[in-house]
Amino acid sequence: MALRTLSAGKIEVRLTDAAIAVIPMLIWLLASGQVSKLVVGAEGITLETTRMAILEAADRPIENQVAPLPVAPVEIAAKGSLGEIPALVARGIAALEFQLGFGGYLGRRDP
Repeated sequence: MALRTLSAGKIEVRLTDAAIAVIPMLIWLLASGQVSKLVVGAEGITLETTRMAILEAADRPIENQVAPLPVAPVEIAAKGSLGEIPALVARGIAALEFQLGFGGYLGRRDP
């Protein structure tokens, strides 16, 4: 109505014009991740922002959403020189333990 008054009745904006103008904004909101859900129903249009979705998910208990992961024990050995690595591989060692600041890891490689 304000636009019609300012233009002395020469410009009229209809509901379809406004709806068409809103479509690019809705596409941008969905594509940019600002809106995670858009529902058009008998109640009208419902928008759920990503922030709202995260806050709602944070309020829900997670006991029914996650399950414990299986853990398999592995044998660990201290890392020594390069010459010890083949023996560790032969023993089936799955993990090496390193000590920070220890300089004895360098060694001569066997040809």
